[in-house]
Amino acid sequence: MALLISFLIGIQLFHTVASIPLTPFLHPSCNSSEVKTAAEVALNKHNKYRTEGYVLGLQRIFDAYEVPEDGDSVFFLTLDVLETKCHVLSKKPWKECEFRHSYETVSNASAYLKNYQQVLERS
Repeated sequence: MALLISFLIGIQLFHTVASIPLTPFLHPSCNSSEVKTAAEVALNKHNKYRTEGYVLGLQRIFDAYEVPEDGDSVFFLTLDVLETKCHVLSKKPWKECEFRHSYETVSNASAYLKNYQQVLERS
């Protein structure tokens, strides 16, 4: 009897897990305007909360994945960034700063940006 109950519980669990639809990752072009905007928003937000060092500027978007979610999108970005010559306390946007030479400093950042449209509306 215990074996039968365990079997039925196992079937229920399998049915529950198997019925959850997986949201597919979309792979948009790294050069699309939506991905570029998401990268800029993520980098500006990252720089806003830094308290030491130099402002990071976008060198290139290495990889981008998009997950559609409730009429919005979640972006997973891999960015190559460079330090600029502006200190973070200057609060200057990275686009107004001159980049340091690439051999001086190179950093990588991964960003998780949720509620993309809401972030754009608040900016």
